[in-house]
Amino acid sequence: MKMNDSILLFIDQKRRDSLPVVLVYKYLTELGIKTIIATSSDFFLKYLYHKPKVVLQAHPDSYHGEWTRFMSQYSVVCSLPTEQQMSDPEQLKKRIIGGHNPGNDNYNIPYIEGISTFYIWSETILNVLSEDNEFSGKLTVTGNPRIVDISEFSKKTSSINRKHRKKISIGIALEDELNQRNIAEFISLMSGYQFNEFGPVENFSAVNIHITKTLLEVIRELNVSRNDIKIIIRPRLGDSPKNYAFLTNKYSNLHIDNAESPFQFFNDIDCLILAQSSIGTEAQMAGIPTVSVYALMKGVLDFYNTERNVARLNHYWMPESMTELDGLLNKIKDSVLPVSRNMSDFKAHIHKYYIQEKQFSHPSYLIAQDLSLKLSSYEQDNENINRDYLVKEYFIKLLPMKLRGKVVSDIIFSAFNTKNFMTRAISTIIIRLTLDFYAYSAARGKNENYFFNSNAEFKKYDDVVNFVKTSFDN
Repeated sequence: MKMNDSILLFIDQKRRDSLPVVLVYKYLTELGIKTIIATSSDFFLKYLYHKPKVVLQAHPDSYHGEWTRFMSQYSVVCSLPTEQQMSDPEQLKKRIIGGHNPGNDNYNIPYIEGISTFYIWSETILNVLSEDNEFSGKLTVTGNPRIVDISEFSKKTSSINRKHRKKISIGIALEDELNQRNIAEFISLMSGYQFNEFGPVENFSAVNIHITKTLLEVIRELNVSRNDIKIIIRPRLGDSPKNYAFLTNKYSNLHIDNAESPFQFFNDIDCLILAQSSIGTEAQMAGIPTVSVYALMKGVLDFYNTERNVARLNHYWMPESMTELDGLLNKIKDSVLPVSRNMSDFKAHIHKYYIQEKQFSHPSYLIAQDLSLKLSSYEQDNENINRDYLVKEYFIKLLPMKLRGKVVSDIIFSAFNTKNFMTRAISTIIIRLTLDFYAYSAARGKNENYFFNSNAEFKKYDDVVNFVKTSFDN
């Protein structure tokens, strides 16, 4: 199969991963390289349609790993592990090698051997992974490509002076998609899985319900005790504002931030309240004090034996009462509350896990540069690609359900094994029509959270892309 001079980029979780992928896309297209973006809903079809020589995806586990088993026979496949904010490198190593859910028998173990390069955030993670021979020659440190703003982190040790604002703008980051999740189905699917801090799925679900309850109580109490605040809620995943009407109808000072990138969210808030999400660290790097509600729900966490992410929580403010929280907000209003409880330790934490101390190029730029080199050396690397995995029955499982019928799947499968013009043309038409249908459905608001409409959505990132490109020496 002749592959094309193009690069396919995968967005794993749209809310979390779109920005770094868009940045990589921008840098690659500036180099004149044809680049395609896909999500889990259309990734494999776009791979079959565009036949890229180079692919960037997430973990090579679960269905990502099954894609890699196929794609690595034809393309150079690279991985950007998406959960490197885990502050225990050993746990991250276990996650990469064992997969998200090692008890799930529906998928093979992660396909490490099919990955050419893993893009790693820090030397700390590099050192831990390097202990395992299967990562030999596969690791490149880039820093965290989700970072938007390190200028505040590098220049300031206290919160930005926002005295010109008449009201304190409080951001609240939700940590679970309770509005969207079928909890019964989720418990069934994740049965036997152990979440890092929470343990079994029933504990994970229960604690997240309590976190949401605590955040709602904070919203209510603040609206009772203060008239100098406005609140911006950021759901973990893209969500319909209608799902929050029970709040927006009750509180006129409350709004929902539904943007894919947190860039504007960070610009609009004076502090961030959450449980222990890593978005708090990203906010701190942008000069925003972060407050955790975990100390307000100590009894719940103890009851469910919930582990605290100490490396992260050590840098968040941890009020033990609403009175203490009120005092923190007063300091924020006067611009005297530091970003972290321990600024020197916080800076060391950032350099240990997120970005190197003397890093001047944005991580997305470094990834784009490496991908472009892999594209230029494809012919040489192509000789080392292993092509012993193509199994028809397995290939069919990678296709969308609508294309798994015998006639259609036979045509698409044969197109990867023949030079017959008619077979390849029919396969291309089938895939193109399916992709067009997906795009049409997304444009009509159906499943828009699971598709990336390049032309329409790139405009959403213009401000943040311009900011990043002027803030780093690329």
